[in-house]
Amino acid sequence: MKSIAFFILILVVSCCNCFGQTSAKLLLKNKNGKTRYSITEGRRTKVITLNNYNKQRYKGNLKIQSDSTILIDNVLIGLDSIYKIAKYTKSKQFTGHSIAGIGAGIFAGGIALMIESGKEPDPLIAFLDALLGSSLIGSGIVFIYVGEKTANGNLKTVKLKQKLVIQKGLD
Repeated sequence: MKSIAFFILILVVSCCNCFGQTSAKLLLKNKNGKTRYSITEGRRTKVITLNNYNKQRYKGNLKIQSDSTILIDNVLIGLDSIYKIAKYTKSKQFTGHSIAGIGAGIFAGGIALMIESGKEPDPLIAFLDALLGSSLIGSGIVFIYVGEKTANGNLKTVKLKQKLVIQKGLD
């Protein structure tokens, strides 16, 4: 009798999991209908709209209002006015700024090494210090660039041959 009750409990729990998945998604589809990018409702999202050559940025949780509009940070946005869109998380922002901070430290170390190379009496050591300093400066700049790109999110541009579609129902 206990095994039958346990089996029924497992069956009820699994059915609740199966039928409880009714989250809507915002899909970016290619011309041939293939999904390129999707964002689930409730995710933090960054949107850039383009109305009359005026860009506006919005960040917040994605809520789907209708088949042609979404709501971000209590602002109603039409799908046809979205220019760029991306998922936006705090951890990605923190990681990006951390990478940029490391890059700034490497850059400052390269500058200090270049300054110290001018004070070196031996020309070979001065040249090697300057070479190492310039490579540190270059790698610092790359770290800063990658960090800022990571922090800002990888925005997907909605091109003319693509369209945003709202998918409601089961995943």
